Amino acid sequence: MRTILLLLCLLLPTLAAAETPAEVTARQAAGLPEGPVRAAFLAAFEHAEAEAHVAAIAAYDTVLAAEPKFDHAIRRRAYSIAAQGKLDEAISETRRALFIDRSADNLTALARHLISVDPPTMETKSEARSVIGEALRLEPTGVFVNGTAAQVGMATDDMPMIQAAADVLVAEQPDDPSTWYVAWLARASSNDWAGATAALDRAEATGLPAEVVSELRTVTRQAQPVWITWGPLVAGVSVGWVVSLLLLLGLGWMLSRVTLRAAEEVPSVQSGQAVGLAGGARKAYAGVLWLSCVFYYLSLPLVLAAVIAAAGGVILAMLAAGYVSIKLLIIAAVLGVGTCGAIIKSLFAGRRDEDPGEVLDLAGHPEFAALLTEVAEKVGTRPVDRVFITPGTELAVYERGGLGKQLRGKTERCLILGLGVLDVMERDWLRSILAHEYGHFSNRDTAGGTFALAARRSLMTMGRGLAEGGMAAWWNPAWAFFNVFYRVFLRISQGASRLQEVLADRWAAFTYGADAFERGLRHVIAQSVRFDAHVGTTLQEVVEGDKRLSNLYAFAPSKPVPASEIEAATQEAFDAEPSAYDSHPRPADRIRLVQALPAQINASSRDGREPCWSLFADGEALQKEMTQQVRFNLAANHGVVLQG
Repeated sequence: MRTILLLLCLLLPTLAAAETPAEVTARQAAGLPEGPVRAAFLAAFEHAEAEAHVAAIAAYDTVLAAEPKFDHAIRRRAYSIAAQGKLDEAISETRRALFIDRSADNLTALARHLISVDPPTMETKSEARSVIGEALRLEPTGVFVNGTAAQVGMATDDMPMIQAAADVLVAEQPDDPSTWYVAWLARASSNDWAGATAALDRAEATGLPAEVVSELRTVTRQAQPVWITWGPLVAGVSVGWVVSLLLLLGLGWMLSRVTLRAAEEVPSVQSGQAVGLAGGARKAYAGVLWLSCVFYYLSLPLVLAAVIAAAGGVILAMLAAGYVSIKLLIIAAVLGVGTCGAIIKSLFAGRRDEDPGEVLDLAGHPEFAALLTEVAEKVGTRPVDRVFITPGTELAVYERGGLGKQLRGKTERCLILGLGVLDVMERDWLRSILAHEYGHFSNRDTAGGTFALAARRSLMTMGRGLAEGGMAAWWNPAWAFFNVFYRVFLRISQGASRLQEVLADRWAAFTYGADAFERGLRHVIAQSVRFDAHVGTTLQEVVEGDKRLSNLYAFAPSKPVPASEIEAATQEAFDAEPSAYDSHPRPADRIRLVQALPAQINASSRDGREPCWSLFADGEALQKEMTQQVRFNLAANHGVVLQG
């Protein structure tokens, strides 16, 4: 406050009136007789302008010796005395001038000296307000009077006086930088921060020193509320973030349209390689996924800032309200720290190569191992290195190994085989489904996308951390971000997956024929429905009847699910329209697309009708091993203990 007042005292003398200071001095000197006295008065003015105040006082003494009641000389002499730091004497001299003539100039001079006392007292402030008010009544539009009124208003915290003075100065002297200094003061005092900033812009344009403008801008930033200082930046970043997110979503939607066209396009080669429109869509998906990952990582600092702002806002709101709820304070702090911890932890989410099931010893099942190699050779790729068996109906491939192994082609190729899918499955059906899975290897669907996989792991780690920490609520900015971005990212990545599935289907069709693939796909869907129903009825009967369960796959429930229900559920799954977040196209569409491919192989293999279980040396032992795994899972997860 004091700094601003001192700046104001320094700047206001620059206010230009209708007459220049020299013209005013000449006009006042006309009241003196021509000769040495008038010359002394003019000389005193020159000395004062040059800040030679000792010489100025001596010249004024010469004038007053001849004309002791010349109040202009008394008032001006008091200014020079004040410049020497002798405020008490300056005030006394100004009162003498005021006694001679109670003019606006003398009243204004006294007000200026009164508020220059350091520190001003209640008495000096009160008198300053009184005399400047009288001066304003005499010269309501006087430039110097209103400039001084602004000083007095600042010293006495009289904001209406400052604002009134600013209005007059803006109207009378719009080209003077000090006018806009006062206008800035008026706008800032009324919390009109936009007006204060505009006034500083005008002050700078009209010549206010750059160092003064810089200091005033700093004062403005520090004084105005944080939401005004950072509001435009936050709004700009928020709009940019939303626009970027919508752009990614739009690109994903466009690529989905392109994928549909690519799926219908007849390929120029008899394989599942990405060529033509499919090749372009595949590259486009890779680019959009990369942009999505960049967007995700750039968003995390913004999410952290939003969380900190939200938690801090709750605390500041309580402090502003004058009531601090300890419980709410603890909740805000815990949720803020916990959410930030979950976000930071997600950045270091490492890849875990955990086994998805029990390892199958391929050496002990040579026929199955030979079939895996046979299919790989037909597709033209390397066979799997390891097979994991699970109790369910899963059938999928993936690769393990970091970026270095991917670049060297040394990743470990893995097959997940759910034993539940093998029941009543023929070998050619399995060959065709495996050709589809090997097609993913051939197209390198399982090898690339390291950046996308890292972003997905980070995103899922953050979501899991928020959910487990009880921070998954709509009012948590991090949870809102997770929900929104997860859907966008899933929509884009699953769109790419649907294209990959169509291309892998072509590998199966061109290798073993569309008919074999159709039968295999129908079997996988039907067996998934059938096996789920079998497991449900079996476990219910075993638990309720306290029966032994040594082989889940061979158990015959007394009340199995009717075949009609199985068929209805299977057909429903086969015809179900996929959502934008599904990784596979509709099964019916997959069959239609492969049946439309030209020059297909439709001949059955020599052993194509043989059951898949015959590929394994001891299928029953594998079934019992997986049944034991089911019993273990029930006991560990649900506390249900079954006898083997």
